[in-house]
Amino acid sequence: MKHYILLSVTVPGYDENEKLAQWQSLQQRLAGRAKTTKDIEVLAENTWLIPRAQGMPFLAECVALASRHGIEHRIWFLDGELEKIAAA
Repeated sequence: MKHYILLSVTVPGYDENEKLAQWQSLQQRLAGRAKTTKDIEVLAENTWLIPRAQGMPFLAECVALASRHGIEHRIWFLDGELEKIAAA
């Protein structure tokens, strides 16, 4: 059984110029990193489905960067097959 982590980063509003610039930089960095990490699925520009077995370094980098720049993020640890989770 595979276990996954769902990570969602809150995109700053357009009135938050400084955070928005930081978000765009963060997004570019993570998009490149996601391509090089096996089995990470990009669900949206700010949401990733990360396999726990291979994705912990990616998760750690995401959380560190988001925290450093004061960008909110949420993490869900999912147990079970994705089809079962989606059906719930």
